[in-house]
Amino acid sequence: MGVRRMLMMAAMGVVMVPASRMAWGWMYVPLDLDSLAAKSEVAVEGEVMGGKGILDVKVMEVYAGGVKAGDELRVNPLFYAKAGQGAARTAPFAVGDRLFWFLVKSKDKEPGGVTGWEPLEGGVKLEAGGRVVEFTQAMNPGPVVAETTGMNRHGAEAPLVEAYREEVAGSFKTVARFKQEMAAAVAAKDADGLVELLVERARVARKEGTARDELADQAGAALVPLHNNEALDAALNVEGVWSTEEIARGFWTEEGMAYLFKRIEDGALSAKQRDVYVRALPPGMVDVEGGPVMWPKGSLVRLAKLAAEAQRKGDDSLAGDLLNPVRLSAGHVRSLGFVEQGDLAEAVKVVKGMREKGGSEGTLWQMDEIVRAGGSGGPMGPVKE
Repeated sequence: MGVRRMLMMAAMGVVMVPASRMAWGWMYVPLDLDSLAAKSEVAVEGEVMGGKGILDVKVMEVYAGGVKAGDELRVNPLFYAKAGQGAARTAPFAVGDRLFWFLVKSKDKEPGGVTGWEPLEGGVKLEAGGRVVEFTQAMNPGPVVAETTGMNRHGAEAPLVEAYREEVAGSFKTVARFKQEMAAAVAAKDADGLVELLVERARVARKEGTARDELADQAGAALVPLHNNEALDAALNVEGVWSTEEIARGFWTEEGMAYLFKRIEDGALSAKQRDVYVRALPPGMVDVEGGPVMWPKGSLVRLAKLAAEAQRKGDDSLAGDLLNPVRLSAGHVRSLGFVEQGDLAEAVKVVKGMREKGGSEGTLWQMDEIVRAGGSGGPMGPVKE
């Protein structure tokens, strides 16, 4: 999770817990098939033989890991369940159920020192009616359930078992090739090669919908230390299911910040295009890993004026995103000395003028927070207008 999102979640009082431990407090976002292949220690097709709570699973087919057909594994299904009747509308797995399992070792040993296993997020697929169905979370909080209708996420028809077996085997080959190409690009500091890997992963994202792609996250993270602004720009504009917040860190240098502002202030770009670069800005003028970000002089008033311009044009979403780093800078770190008093004072004046013209509920809240922070006390006192 990126710094910006963590700060916003903390400000709203939202606490997240690891999905592998508690689906009831976390919106379930599964890994895509390639990411499951990359992260699993054991990947098998197995049949439930018994067990209550912890399942005894007989291995029928092996795709990865040091196990063989006929072995029995002790598997904790965690929050996964089948659709059922009654108030809970779920049912536990039963003897004879066949599933695909993408597993990692449990942190706790089973009695007698037996190794236990648990699935990755998205690492359970149920065979039902000759097809392989996904597990979904209808609401948060709530369990992760496999509907047995033969349909997958977004109403897509679930694949036939034989076809899915071929997909799983193919994913392990894809991951092996990706790791090889990734290692070569990192060793050569080949920023363009890393962008090409992201483009390739985008094709997978279009195929698998909302599934999380950790292979793409790896390629994006590898771009950051290269600080290649053109390659980072291209990466930001590749549409896929991964975190662009990590990619954005590559811009957090003096040259990178100047590049972002040039793109943000480019009137030839659409509001949507400019917003991509706005969202790549750091979460305020804060001390991040490696030291404070070197923002261009007068950044806060520049952002405020751009927000006012977006407001005049009716681009409320862009205006709100432009105000976000102003709000975070004014409210969280002004007293630490990262914000120029004159710059903040001028930004507050612009925001006060915007406030009089109205806006959406979220944007008005941003404005009120900026004005409030600008007038508050602290080690540096209220900003001087």
